[in-house]
Amino acid sequence: MKKNIKIILHLLLVIFLYSGCTLFKSGDVRVMLAGYPLLDEFTINTDKDKVCLDGEDIQCSTLLFKQGNEGFFLDGLTSISVKKLVIEANPEVEFKTPKMTQIFTGIIEIFFSGKSPVIHNILPRELYMASVLGAEMGDSFHDEALKAQAIAIRSYLRAREEMTSGMNDSGGIKNSPGTDMSFRGISFATQRMQAAVQATRGERLFLKDGKPALPLFHSTSGGVILRDEVFSSTIEKPVCDAVLKKDYDAQGSILSSESPNFRFSFFLSDKELCLIAERDGFEISSVKQLYFPETECVDYLYLQAADGEKIWLKGFDFLSRGQRLGFFREGSIQFRVEKEYGGFQIVGNGFGHLCGMSQYSAQALAQKGWTYMEILDFYYPEYTLRKTGDL
Repeated sequence: MKKNIKIILHLLLVIFLYSGCTLFKSGDVRVMLAGYPLLDEFTINTDKDKVCLDGEDIQCSTLLFKQGNEGFFLDGLTSISVKKLVIEANPEVEFKTPKMTQIFTGIIEIFFSGKSPVIHNILPRELYMASVLGAEMGDSFHDEALKAQAIAIRSYLRAREEMTSGMNDSGGIKNSPGTDMSFRGISFATQRMQAAVQATRGERLFLKDGKPALPLFHSTSGGVILRDEVFSSTIEKPVCDAVLKKDYDAQGSILSSESPNFRFSFFLSDKELCLIAERDGFEISSVKQLYFPETECVDYLYLQAADGEKIWLKGFDFLSRGQRLGFFREGSIQFRVEKEYGGFQIVGNGFGHLCGMSQYSAQALAQKGWTYMEILDFYYPEYTLRKTGDL
C-alpha cells in the first residue's frame, strides 16, 4: 500500500514538473490564443512575472519572438530554444504585436510545434467570461443586453467544456470569433462586464430535453435570424427552412438598423476572388448567388468561366477566407454581387453569421424596456433558461 502511494506521489510530481510549474485549477478555463494577437511576431514584457523555461526558472524582462525562430530572444539579445515556456502573471502580462497590445493574467503557456508557437492562457472562468463580454459588446451596451449576452457566453462555454469533458487538455477553447468567442485580454473585463456576469451567476440555457445548449450569437442582423442548420447546408442537401425568425420591431423596422456594422460594401478584384476560392488564375466571366429560400442570404456562390467551368463556394467560406486573407473585415452572408470593371462589388447588410442573438438588436430591445429574460426568449425560443450551481 505504501509502495503504491509512493508511486502515485511520484507520478503527481512528474505531472507537476512537466506542466511547467503550474497545475490547472477547477474554476479555470484554458484559452488557446489562435490568431488574436497574430503570432508571427510578438514581445512579452515579464519584469515582475515568474518565467519557467522547460521546467527551470529563469530571469528576464522581455521575450521576443519572430516568425522562423524556434524559440525566443531573452531581453532582445540571447536566443533560446524552447519546448515549453510558462509565465505566471504578477499580476499581468503585457503582450505586444506590431498592431496591438493586450493584457493577460493567470498563466501563459507557450509550446512550439515546428516553428509556430502554440499559446494558451489559463485564467479564472468568470474573469474570462467578463473579458469575452467586453470584447463582444462593451460598455456602450445596455445592462439588460449585457446580461443576456453574459448568459449566452456562460452557456456556450459550459456546453463546450462538457462536450469535451473539460478544457484541462492541450486543446482548450479558442479566442477566435470564427471558432469560439472573442477574447482580447483582461482589459475588456470592465466593472460593468464583471457586474453583468455576477448578476446572472449560474444562469444557463438548456435544450428542452435538458441537454446543455450551445447558443450562437453575432453582432448585427440584416433583418433575419437564421437557424443553426444553415452551416451544414450543401448543394446536394440544402436547408430549405433556413429562417428562425424575422428580426423586426413592432413598427416594421429592422432591430439592428442603428448598428455601425449594419451596411457593408467592398470591392474585390478578379484575382482576390480567385484567391478566396483557392483557384488562383481562374478566369471569371460571371458570379452568381444561390440564396437560402425566402432570404437574401447566400448559401453558395458559383464562379463561372467562359468555357462553362464552375467553382462552388459556400457563403460562410467566402466570408471567413476573405477576412483571413485581409481583403475585408466586415460582412455577412446577406449580400449581392455586382459586376464592375476589374472585379466585383459586394453589397449587403448585417455582420456575423446571422444565427442566434443579434447583439445590436438585443441593444435595441433593451432600450425599449425588454428584460434580459425576454431578450433570450425572443432569440432562443428552442431553449429554456435555468439557474444552476455553475459560475
